Amino acid sequence: MNNIELLINNWEYKFKASELNKPTENLTLNKINLNYSLPLIIAYKYYDSKGEIKKKKRS
Repeated sequence: MNNIELLINNWEYKFKASELNKPTENLTLNKINLNYSLPLIIAYKYYDSKGEIKKKKRS
């Protein structure tokens, strides 16, 4: 399994994406959540290359 496949597997089965949608005033938590930006861009491009539109919209 390569790194992108591992990322996608973790995103689909392990990560609690709903946690990113919760509003917070905690600046430290907001900064930590920014760390997910690049992996989500990679996931978006992966889904786009596979033609998986519904999953692409979730990322």
